[in-house]
Amino acid sequence: MFHIILLLLKIVGIILLVVLGILLLILACVLFVPLRYKGDVSYIESPSLSCKIKWMFPLFFGKIQYDTETKIVLRVLGIPVFCSERKKKENKKAERNKNAGKNKKSVKNSELDKERKSGDSKETETTDKGNRTERNQKTESHQEIEIKEKTEKKSILDFLKNIWYTIKAICAKLKQGRETIERYIALWRSEEMVNSRSIVWQEVLYLLRTLKPQSIKGSLEFGFDDPSLTGYGMAVYGIFYSVWGKNVEVRPDFENHCLKALLSIKGKIRVFPFVKVLCKLYFNQDVRKSFAQIKKEI
Repeated sequence: MFHIILLLLKIVGIILLVVLGILLLILACVLFVPLRYKGDVSYIESPSLSCKIKWMFPLFFGKIQYDTETKIVLRVLGIPVFCSERKKKENKKAERNKNAGKNKKSVKNSELDKERKSGDSKETETTDKGNRTERNQKTESHQEIEIKEKTEKKSILDFLKNIWYTIKAICAKLKQGRETIERYIALWRSEEMVNSRSIVWQEVLYLLRTLKPQSIKGSLEFGFDDPSLTGYGMAVYGIFYSVWGKNVEVRPDFENHCLKALLSIKGKIRVFPFVKVLCKLYFNQDVRKSFAQIKKEI
């Protein structure tokens, strides 16, 4: 009997270890397996875009394409989960069926409307005659005119009082706004906020370094009617030269107006850097204090 209990406990322990191992494997895949992306952008007389996303290929695959129409495809284990072209076809079929039903109903409704209009026209003629006679008989008396003049004077006084009250309310709101601005400035200049800003900025730079594409390749040919604008464009290109370097070839045209662009980007994104940054920010005392202060002010 004791051996059977030990055997059962051993089996349960093995099952738990297997389940724990599977969970750790899934967690490691989510944290460390990168999501790879590739994007191609071109502009030759018309823009076109193509973007592919892969994660644990062929587990997850996504594609977005834009040329004249937008096409979206999502696949899981090679099985299409979402396809924009199929949905468009289904919507067109549904619209055709609806239009066919509406046309049948409209024919029946038109016949009924004709019968109703013939009866309604007779009734409106009689009611119009009665309304005209009643309007001609109504006249205003002198007492009603005096009451109207008094109400007009009261309305002018009420209007002036409302203007005065609105001016007072605006002044009070301006005072409250100045006080809130002063509090936010004091909060912005506090030690905790200064330290938290520097930490957040460091982590943002770290994320930008990790999210930087692995490869950027492209070419750009542009020109304006005014050659000075083409020169300004080359100056902007020089500012961002450190980002793409020699991978992007630029050919300025100082004589003709043209625009041709080709760009290809490849890279990967991991979840682990985001989790790492969030943990650092969460366990930092200055960041937590500054966040609590902001919540109090809000």
